[in-house]
Amino acid sequence: MFNKYIKAAALSLVCLTFTACMNNNAGSSGSPTTTPMAQFADGNPIGILSWNVKGDTRQLVNGGWNVVSPNGGNQGKQIDFIKSQIASKQVDFINLVQTLENHGSNSTQLDKVLGSDRWGGIYSDCILDATQIIYDKTKWTPIGPDFPHGGFKGCKPSNDDRPYSMAMFKNIDPLSKKLLFISVHLPHNAPDASWTELKTFKDSVTALINSNGGARNVRVIMAGDMNEVGADFYNLATKDFIDTLNGSDFTIPGALSAEKNSCCREDSYIYFFDKVYATNSTITETSMDDTDYNIVEQHRPIYVVVKPIKQIQ
Repeated sequence: MFNKYIKAAALSLVCLTFTACMNNNAGSSGSPTTTPMAQFADGNPIGILSWNVKGDTRQLVNGGWNVVSPNGGNQGKQIDFIKSQIASKQVDFINLVQTLENHGSNSTQLDKVLGSDRWGGIYSDCILDATQIIYDKTKWTPIGPDFPHGGFKGCKPSNDDRPYSMAMFKNIDPLSKKLLFISVHLPHNAPDASWTELKTFKDSVTALINSNGGARNVRVIMAGDMNEVGADFYNLATKDFIDTLNGSDFTIPGALSAEKNSCCREDSYIYFFDKVYATNSTITETSMDDTDYNIVEQHRPIYVVVKPIKQIQ
């Protein structure tokens, strides 16, 4: 009789443990990939604010980032919003695209505005467009000697100028994977033959992943205004982006931020262009601010929380 109770208790414990593991693994990453059974975590959640701030829209009155007066203009309003997000949310990275000012370069560098004691910045200037990757230096350190600190940058030649930049980071948490952060403003209808930088982009991503331990040891986060790729990500991005970001290892899980009608003001915000995609991760939050700044072709900012997936070692 006593042995029977021991067996029953042991069976109950096994059932409870299995249920806890299953519950711990519950939820959707937004990706069709199956998540492995929970065993361990590699690091902490990562908060990302991503925004096409519409600088240099060739509209000197109702542009975004390029309008800096009077009283700071639209750029000042955008910076005030970014500061409010930092005060109220966990923000590890701020990803900005289209930060040119009146056909100039990145003359307003956000990390210096926010305070360079905490914030660092990586910048890429093209002819008509630019990107800024702003990172919290108290948590993240760029690694590598090359631009930008172990990364690459590029532009799409022609009047449909589109920049990208990428950099490797390590976290202060020794359990955290290395992070490859990629900022993009993809061309319309990419990936197609018109984006002559596509092969260079893919080669750059592959080189950084392979030189830092391979796709299983690197968390890749790609953020920005992806235009049509963002709107139909799993149909348009598989060959040229997902396959590259996961090193063609389809067992590596990926997650896409939730659909948000972020573009554009003149189109009554019917497009879902602004996205974040992450490998070796799940996405637990996607939110969007709908403040109207009266900016030509205004995009709305999105905030995304990326969490490491717990995997069998």
